[in-house]
Amino acid sequence: MYVDKFDKQDDDGEYARLARLAVFSESLMRKRIEAVNYRKESGVEIAWQEDDDYYAGVDEYNQGASYVKPSTADGRVMYRNRSNVDSNRSTVFANITAPYVDMAAARAADMLLPTEDRPFSIANTPIPEIAGQSEREDIDPQTGQMVGEMAKMYIAEAEEKAEKAENQIWDWVVESGWHSEMRKVIERSARIGVGVLKGPYPVKRKARVMTKDDSGITIVIEEKLKPCSVMVDAWDIYPDPACGNDIHNGAYLFERSELNAKQLAGLKGGGYIDSQIDLCLKEGAQKQRKLDDRRKKESEKAEIFEVWHYYGTASKEDMESANCPCDMDGKNVIVSMVNDKVIKATFSVFDSGEFPYDVIQWQSRTDSWCGIGVARQVRTAQNMINAAWRNLMDNAGVSAGPQFIMMDGIVYPADGVWEIAPLKVWRADNGADINDVRNAITSIVIPSMQVELQNIITMALELAERATSMPLLLQGQQGAATDTVGGMSILQNNGNTVLRRIAKQFDDYITVPHINRYYEWLMMYGDDDSAKGDFNVIAHGSSAFYERDAQNQALMQLMQMALQPGFGINPEKLMTEILKINKISPDKVLFSEEEKQAQAEAQQGQGDPAMEVAQLKAETEMKKAELTQSSDASEIELKKQAMEAEMALKLSMQKEEHEHQLALKKMEMDIEIMRLAAAQQISVENIKSQLASTTIKLQTQKELSYANQDHDRTMEAIKPPTEPHGIAPDGEAWQK
Repeated sequence: MYVDKFDKQDDDGEYARLARLAVFSESLMRKRIEAVNYRKESGVEIAWQEDDDYYAGVDEYNQGASYVKPSTADGRVMYRNRSNVDSNRSTVFANITAPYVDMAAARAADMLLPTEDRPFSIANTPIPEIAGQSEREDIDPQTGQMVGEMAKMYIAEAEEKAEKAENQIWDWVVESGWHSEMRKVIERSARIGVGVLKGPYPVKRKARVMTKDDSGITIVIEEKLKPCSVMVDAWDIYPDPACGNDIHNGAYLFERSELNAKQLAGLKGGGYIDSQIDLCLKEGAQKQRKLDDRRKKESEKAEIFEVWHYYGTASKEDMESANCPCDMDGKNVIVSMVNDKVIKATFSVFDSGEFPYDVIQWQSRTDSWCGIGVARQVRTAQNMINAAWRNLMDNAGVSAGPQFIMMDGIVYPADGVWEIAPLKVWRADNGADINDVRNAITSIVIPSMQVELQNIITMALELAERATSMPLLLQGQQGAATDTVGGMSILQNNGNTVLRRIAKQFDDYITVPHINRYYEWLMMYGDDDSAKGDFNVIAHGSSAFYERDAQNQALMQLMQMALQPGFGINPEKLMTEILKINKISPDKVLFSEEEKQAQAEAQQGQGDPAMEVAQLKAETEMKKAELTQSSDASEIELKKQAMEAEMALKLSMQKEEHEHQLALKKMEMDIEIMRLAAAQQISVENIKSQLASTTIKLQTQKELSYANQDHDRTMEAIKPPTEPHGIAPDGEAWQK
């Protein structure tokens, strides 16, 4: 038996304790073997290894070894030389798995882990009796106070406690690196389908406290136990085979970790069983199972001890054998083992007995706590692309040059070397029965088939989008998406369906149970009693973050409405939300309370802000009226100038037209004079002279006629064809 390895002690009680401890170790070892074998037989480890390899761009054809079906007792994937792989065939791996995994993980982390915001809140449990009394105005006879006021005071006190509890839990979460660890959980979930977050569990943290007195400044370093959270690789988690699709439904759970000899020896004196650690160091590292290929090379370089942490129940006798006094059977315990030896046993930090692990699946599997990741979703498309690319490369190799066919005995190379080369000389056999030597040698060009194979690659890429529900739009590529704003919004909303589901699962399987355990820690080990009470954990973060992220454009439009007081929107709060969505810390850009107070004091020193605003508004309206009046006067002046310019233009055009008509009349007169001169054989000069004489007489007669009217006298300068005014009686000018 295992107890035979111990030297029998003189103290029979000590020997019995060690014997009981050996039995306890063997019982835990059997449970561990059961959990390890069940996980191997489920085939999930093969899927995880393939997912990790495909993410790295490796399969059985482009590395020095290829996978075979597990055939060993431990079920691990073994390897063989790739002697059956044709070395002349292409082994290119056109990796689309890594981009899809990275894109999905980054998009989810960007949405679920916003800047300067909390994924949860703590609220006090409502008490209907007290809430209903808050409006009462009667007096309590025992206290002499109003019932409503007492109820309001109680509610305010509970809310203050809830706020303190929320701040304390958030301080612990941030100190443990919540955002960093959660990004790792999301990345592992996207790659292999499952992510595990462990916590809270106690860790020692150093705190530096500076004190100042008469002797000077003193820095004191204190170590305190604080709760912490950390990502745990699913490779190191072995739940009860009977857990189904939830690890918390199982009776136990094992976690595997590693320590070197120095780290193992450093555990002594910290509540561990020193004698058991000494035995482990003396025996050396004993691997209970082959490490997976990722850790195999590390384990070969150094002596690594496997540490198995058991979470479950144990009997009173088993715990006492591990130097942990116990008062009852079936208590929730944590036991650490190395080389199948118990080196420490302690009670669970939680009275509820919950395992300090939370699991999130990217896509659930039937009756399994493990999920399906993006790498597995895109597997079919990845294999199609690899096959098409490899055939394309192989065909490119054979189609790069022509294939030559020669008739034996007809032609032969002059240099005796049977190969195609530039300026090569070939000779025809003299006895060859052939008229044209070109018929003895010919070439065939093999088509590259690039278009056909490219179509297969395109179909595979479309299949990858459908299989992962991750369109190219989420990868920063528009593709054939519509350019309209509404169309793009609809397309993006539909493309985020999977991420919306991930956000809700994040609340259900990570935030709520994990923060509830922090709340339990606060109730059990918290130093501040004013932060303790009956509270509820509200996980509003991830779902609200998604909705807020999707409504980014709507918030930007609301900013215009926030400037109008009638809508009742607080511009400062709205700007805070917009900054958070755009990953900008509001504390870095918005005014602090001190700056706001300084501004308010400065405004008070300058006068009443309302009066200044009213005065500024009146001045603005006056200037606006002056500008309007000035604008009207300028408009009238411009219209006047335009009318004057139009009239001047019309007069100029009329003058030019009159001068033009005069010139035409003069030309017509000259033509008529020339015609008369030609008909009567009179010179033009004589005609002009006669016309001038007649014109002078007519002008003189005209002047005399006006003079006759003024002096009632009759004077003639020319015998008129008709009697002028005053010579003949009215109506008789033609007769007399």
